[in-house]
Amino acid sequence: MQMANGFWRLLIIRICYLGMFFFTPSFSFHSAAAADGPATVSEAKKVVDLSAIKLIGKDPQINTREVAFLSYSCNGAVESITKELIEQLKQLSFKENGDSTITPQYASATMSSGAFTLSLSIMPSGQGDQVLVNVQNHGNVSLAALPRPKDAKEVYATPVVAAYLASGSVEDTTKQYLRLFTEAGWEPYGTDAVGFYVRKNAVRVQAFIGEAPAQGGKTMVQLSSIQMSASIPTPSECELISYTDSTKTVLLQTKKSEAEVIEFYKLTLGKDRWKATTDQPFKVDFWDHMIFRNPEKDLIEIEFKEIDGKTQATVEFQTAAQVDALEQRAKLAMQERAEAKKAEEAKAAAQIATLEVTAPQGAKLGDHSESKISYSIGAGKAKTAVTAWLKGIESQGWKLTTNVNEGIVGDFVLNRGESEIHVTFTDTGFGNAEIEISAFTKSKLKPR
Repeated sequence: MQMANGFWRLLIIRICYLGMFFFTPSFSFHSAAAADGPATVSEAKKVVDLSAIKLIGKDPQINTREVAFLSYSCNGAVESITKELIEQLKQLSFKENGDSTITPQYASATMSSGAFTLSLSIMPSGQGDQVLVNVQNHGNVSLAALPRPKDAKEVYATPVVAAYLASGSVEDTTKQYLRLFTEAGWEPYGTDAVGFYVRKNAVRVQAFIGEAPAQGGKTMVQLSSIQMSASIPTPSECELISYTDSTKTVLLQTKKSEAEVIEFYKLTLGKDRWKATTDQPFKVDFWDHMIFRNPEKDLIEIEFKEIDGKTQATVEFQTAAQVDALEQRAKLAMQERAEAKKAEEAKAAAQIATLEVTAPQGAKLGDHSESKISYSIGAGKAKTAVTAWLKGIESQGWKLTTNVNEGIVGDFVLNRGESEIHVTFTDTGFGNAEIEISAFTKSKLKPR
C-alpha cells in the first residue's frame, strides 16, 4: 500500500533518525533519582554529563560535546565498541530497554536509569575503519504521561517515541495538543512544517502531526523528547523559534521591538542572577549585541537586529569552561601571531645587508644614519676618491652599475642579492665636493 501523503515515510525517517543519534562511551554517573518535573540542565548533569565523559575508541575526533548530546568519530569495530559501551552503562546503573540491535554494520540501543533515557547509535562513517558514535539524553519525561486529548488512542510507545491516533483534523489536533501542553505549563518553543515544539525547564518535546493514511480522516501524532544542554528563554508571541543543541543557540523572530526584547531578557535572566555586562547594546557590524554573565561565569550573548518592523535575534549560551577555553584559544592565537610576526621580522632582518662604510680617502664624515651617510672632500677630488672606494666595495661581492661618472657628478648603484645601495657625488670645483651613500632595498649603513 502506498504511503498516503508521504506521512509514513516521514514517520519512519523520524524513528530512524532518533535511533541513529545515540551512542556513549565510559560515563561518570550519579544517582538517577527522578527530578521534580522535567529536568533542568543541572539536574540532568548530575545523572550524566556527556560533555565530560571518557571517549571510547582509537583517535576520537569530537563533532559535538555538550551536556545532553555527544557526537564523535573514532577508529574501531562497531560491535566491539557497542558491547563495551553497553557494559559500561550497565555497571553504572543503566539498563537496556530490550530494543538493542548490534550488527557489524550498525548498532543502536536505548538505556534507562531511573526516569532518564539515553539513545545510542554507532555506525561506519564511510572513511576506512572510522565509525560515528552518537549519544542523546532524552531527559526524564514519560511520553505516555504527556498531555493528549481524551480520544487519542495509543498506536505504539517506546522510551524515545510514542504515537497516537486522534479523531480530529490535523489543524484541530495541532491546536488541541498545543493548548493542552500550554495549560500544563509547557512553553511554546517553535514550529516546523509537521508540528510544533514545547519546552519545560530543559526538556523539549516535539509533536509531529500529520494525516493518518487509510484511517478515515484521523490524525497521527508522534511525540518525542530531548534533554537540552541549555535552557534558553524566549519572549512570548515569537513568530519563529529554532533551537540547536549542538551550539546551544536559539534563533528567534518577534514583532516585539528590540527594546522590548532586551527588557525581557534583563528581567527573565535577572531572576536567575544573570547580569548584563553593559547598560546598552553595543554594535558589531550591523547587529546590536548584549552579553550576560552569571555568578558561575557562564555567558549568554544576544545578537539583535530590527528588520521590517520585526526583531530578529540569536541567543547563544556558553558555559564558563567553554568561555575560558575560547579565551585561551584567543590568547594562544594572539601569541602565535606575535611569535610569527617576530620570526618574520627576524627573517627579514637577517636578509638586510649591513655595509660598514670606511670614508673615501681624504673625505670627512658629515651627517649619517642607517639609511644615509654624507661626506665632504676638497674640490676636484671627489671622482678619484669615489672610484677608488668603489673598487674596494666590489671586492666584497657587490656588483657595480655606473650610471654617470664625470668629473662634476657621479651616480652609481651597488647590488648584492636583493640588497641595493646608491652612491653619488657632486663636485662643481667651487668649495668642497659632496659624497652621499644611501641605503635602499634590504640594506643599511654603518660608518666606521
